[in-house]
Amino acid sequence: MSDIHRICFIGCGGWAKRKYLPYLQNLPNVEVVAVCELVFPEERAEVAEIFPNTHFYETLSELLANEEIDGAVVTLPHSLHLSRIIELLQHNIPVYTDKPAGVSAAEIEQIIEAEKQSGAQVVVGCQRRALPGYVELKKHFVTSKEPARWAIGTFDFSSYPNWEKTWRNDPKLSGDPAKKQGVLLDTGYHVIDSLLYILDFPKPTSVFAQANYHNYNVEADVTATIQFEDQFSVQITISRDMPAEYEKEGISIMTEGHYFSFYQKIVSGEKQSTLRLVEEGKPITELHFPKTPVAQFPIQAFLDSLQGEPIDQKWLVESSLPTLHIIDAAYESILNKTVVKL
Repeated sequence: MSDIHRICFIGCGGWAKRKYLPYLQNLPNVEVVAVCELVFPEERAEVAEIFPNTHFYETLSELLANEEIDGAVVTLPHSLHLSRIIELLQHNIPVYTDKPAGVSAAEIEQIIEAEKQSGAQVVVGCQRRALPGYVELKKHFVTSKEPARWAIGTFDFSSYPNWEKTWRNDPKLSGDPAKKQGVLLDTGYHVIDSLLYILDFPKPTSVFAQANYHNYNVEADVTATIQFEDQFSVQITISRDMPAEYEKEGISIMTEGHYFSFYQKIVSGEKQSTLRLVEEGKPITELHFPKTPVAQFPIQAFLDSLQGEPIDQKWLVESSLPTLHIIDAAYESILNKTVVKL
């Protein structure tokens, strides 16, 4: 194996341009040798400025026919992930993909089966599992002996100017066109995934969800109640249409004698994170966290795996199944206007 890992990009989304490419540029053992399926012409110049020797192709098949690749990064609209991941696995190429790897649990099962046939693995960019605030909250979370007394709420209020003009408002690209998947599959994936991760993946029993479309092609707001096996429930609120000054995300957990809350908000253009810990009989503790470096994100675990390092289970594609099962049930609930049993 060469000391230099030859990476290709399929697509070049926002995270690729803002995070991945600048980060990879500073790594001596990584070279981005090829890129395909760029959506906008200007993206070619943006990539070439960072990696001037990169080769550009129209399709993934063309790229694979002409390049020797050690690993691939998939950063495309959601509905395009599955077919590209499968094609890469058929060529025994390890894959890093933005979340969601698939738009349903059934698609994740297809990827898992393709992994078994290939031997290569798929790492999913569940970024919030890496955020120090969420990691600290998971560490401090004290499991009550009576989960039915837990009170848990989580929210994400996002501001995406002109998002209706992007692929996120196109049902053929944002997810399953039959479900018109929008903010729930996009931002909601992070919300549900981080919740399950913090609570150590409790078993859900039912989901009831409602959505507002506001004349968009996909849902822009979602509220949901998830009931879990130990008879506690979680309230979720997600909105994509908030003014920038209200953009924030967070989770609150109340148990007997304990209250934990974590929230992030934009202050002067930077995302700031705060974890508030309230325990009975103890002083209130507030922990503040700086911006998370890319080196802590799952893409680094993917790069380490190219050097033979084992991948933490929390980054592997199968760990996203519980999240997609809940999202599947939520869309079924929205479409049928009923509680969905799991």
